[in-house]
Amino acid sequence: MSEVYDKVNEAFRETFRIIFGECNLDISDIEEYLWRYHYKPGRRKSSVSGKDVVITDTRYCKGAKMISQDEIDLKRRFELNINDIKDIDSIVGAIEERMEYAGNKVFGSSKFYENTDNCNDSFYVYNSHEVDTCKYVSHSSYVRAGSEHVFGCAYFLRSKYLIKAMGADNFTRGFEAYFSANSSDLFFTYYTIGCSNVMFSFSQRAKNYVIGNLALPRDKYLGLRKKLVSESREYLEKHRTFPSLFDFSPPSRQLVESVKIPKREAPKTDLGRIEQAFAETSRIVLGKELSPMGKYEKFLSERVNRITPIKTVFGGDTMNVDFFFHRYIPGERAVNTTESMETMKLHLDFEDGEEVSLKSILGKLPAIAFYRIDMIEGASENNIQTPIVYHAVNTYKVCDATYNKNCAYCTFALALDGRRGESQFGCYRTLYSRFCIRCHSCVNLSNCFEMESCTNCANSMFCHNCEGLDNCMFCFNVKSKRYAVGNVELGREQYMKIKKIVLGEITAKLETDGKLPFDIFTLGCYAPKKGAP
Repeated sequence: MSEVYDKVNEAFRETFRIIFGECNLDISDIEEYLWRYHYKPGRRKSSVSGKDVVITDTRYCKGAKMISQDEIDLKRRFELNINDIKDIDSIVGAIEERMEYAGNKVFGSSKFYENTDNCNDSFYVYNSHEVDTCKYVSHSSYVRAGSEHVFGCAYFLRSKYLIKAMGADNFTRGFEAYFSANSSDLFFTYYTIGCSNVMFSFSQRAKNYVIGNLALPRDKYLGLRKKLVSESREYLEKHRTFPSLFDFSPPSRQLVESVKIPKREAPKTDLGRIEQAFAETSRIVLGKELSPMGKYEKFLSERVNRITPIKTVFGGDTMNVDFFFHRYIPGERAVNTTESMETMKLHLDFEDGEEVSLKSILGKLPAIAFYRIDMIEGASENNIQTPIVYHAVNTYKVCDATYNKNCAYCTFALALDGRRGESQFGCYRTLYSRFCIRCHSCVNLSNCFEMESCTNCANSMFCHNCEGLDNCMFCFNVKSKRYAVGNVELGREQYMKIKKIVLGEITAKLETDGKLPFDIFTLGCYAPKKGAP
């Protein structure tokens, strides 16, 4: 194996010992299990060398030219004849040969990575993608903000020493834990907030020494934990996988009827605030206010995950999203926020002298296994049809809004306390960004449109795999450019003339057709109209 694998595997074995007491496995022994419920990196062949290229995104148009980050010639000089630029088609025709989509992308100060894409300021990353400011990561995706020693994990921030955890903030030491915040030492749990030492439990808050939703005396808990963890380790070693937290048959009618759900009024909301934010953002980014927002819903929703209204097992209303583990939550056991406040009271019982084992615990869990679909935590208000809300304000149809405000039609609009984001529309995953429309897998953008895999850019559009741009458009695989079109710096005066033409064409097409003829994912396959260079 490689040096990177060896170092990451050493960190994995350390983490495994912390959780299970001893380790007799390597990462390579349980690779398929580590990818359960999230996304392996995609692969394409380089059009330059023919070698495999690791890519985060699989939405690039078929036939687009691919290249590995290490095959990019950063010293290559490009030319652009200003006199030939009449419209967007003429720009695309002039730069056609330089539109190559890159994989194996790394940004910032990243070092020691392998089989990795979209890795920013991170170290010792193996077989992962969408990793931002982390270290010792493998078989993971969408992890950020100082997370470390995470394996088979996804979709969290500020967490460490985890194996198979997803959806978390400030979570330490855990195995098979989903939706966790400000917690530690969790094992096979779902939706656990402010807890420590909890096992095989659902929707617990501010609890310690809990098994099966039942609080136990510390000594009894520790004795049972030691036995259950040992059996779980043996199961993993033998089967190279672990039972699923989401694999339970529908609850009995008797169980459902035993839970009494109180009625609660839905909070008042105001879509007008978000409409106003979209108008302001379109003016800043595109030079013209687009309104009403609903007119552009299809355009803004084209590249983001779906939010689906569903009925809960108790007949209530909630919403689910089609990414990560959410896709596997059985609808027959889904509950909303109000209902989870009651199902969390259900618990297992352990009689004196009862033999408690991994098998017996798993057999009893159907009596308490209900899954809260919508997460609303922190200082949050006016979030409309947004199922996952964590310190967010004024959002509409956002799958996950975290430390953000004024966003609509996004999959992930993510930031951090003290480094918040705002005003993102139609974006897939934008970290620490503001005033963006249809940007994807980007970090620290401002005032941007149709950007993908870009970092630390401002006032730019239609760029891929770029870093440190300001006032640029149609740039691919370059760094530190200003007033550039197609990787060529033109100076402010010439650039602003072209930008005016481009923005006029974009807004006109959006207002009349509600769409554009291409986006950042299909630009590399777009055929300009005849007459364009």
